[in-house]
Amino acid sequence: MAQLRKSAEAFPIQDIGVAQGNSLSPLLGNIILYEFDKELNKSTDVRCIRYIDDFIILAPDKSVAENTYRKSLHILKGLRMEASSSKTKRSSVDAGFEFLGIELVPGYIRPAKKSRERVVNSIEKAVSDSIKAFREYKNTGELDRSMSLITTLNKASGIMQGWGKHYKFCNDTECLRHIDNNISLIIKKYLAVYREIREKIPEHMRWKLLGIEAVSQIERTPFSWPKLGNSSTLTTVSTVDTLEYLIRRRFHGSSCKRQSFCKSPGCWLRDRSAIQ
Repeated sequence: MAQLRKSAEAFPIQDIGVAQGNSLSPLLGNIILYEFDKELNKSTDVRCIRYIDDFIILAPDKSVAENTYRKSLHILKGLRMEASSSKTKRSSVDAGFEFLGIELVPGYIRPAKKSRERVVNSIEKAVSDSIKAFREYKNTGELDRSMSLITTLNKASGIMQGWGKHYKFCNDTECLRHIDNNISLIIKKYLAVYREIREKIPEHMRWKLLGIEAVSQIERTPFSWPKLGNSSTLTTVSTVDTLEYLIRRRFHGSSCKRQSFCKSPGCWLRDRSAIQ
């Protein structure tokens, strides 16, 4: 019971509905609306296509479509459901229509206008956030790596890849090129701001702006090594420690820790006396 209580929010006890995103929603919807689908597709000249709680009625003329829609309302009422009047649209196939975020017009299938605007706005926001972080970095010297040039461009690429694959069945190439052009303008402006800020900051700060960690700026724990002319110090404990560590790294990789002797199984340097 204790485990079930942790998932209580997924099973609301309200009179109407189930939790959003819960897999029970489409399952129960398909069970309850089975007769709805069956009744509205009895006629050979009418098709009712439903996805979850969205449906579209295709009919040979307006009169048949309206009659079928009224029939759908009657069936839904019997199920204690209703159609949203604000979301109900009437259109001819010749004029084009939208369904499930898709715009269908004679000869073309393309993402709906809202979806096209959304993908461009998503990239514009990612770029704007990065530019804001660039300007703050110039004053504070602090920049989250997620705001760097490379990460932001990768984020934009990911948005485009995901969105493009979601709509890979669309055939309006010109529409997609128009989206590419809008995004291209956003990226060009972004790169121009990057170049402008880059020129105004010191060389050592430019790496972080780009999104690459400079080798010289990586945190280190440097060892000491005798300078020229100090050969007498080559046998000191610290020098032997350094040599041992370098050999262990060669055999065991970066997981090998610096210590007085190696504890890795099978290592011939387990005992310092092996080289003394």
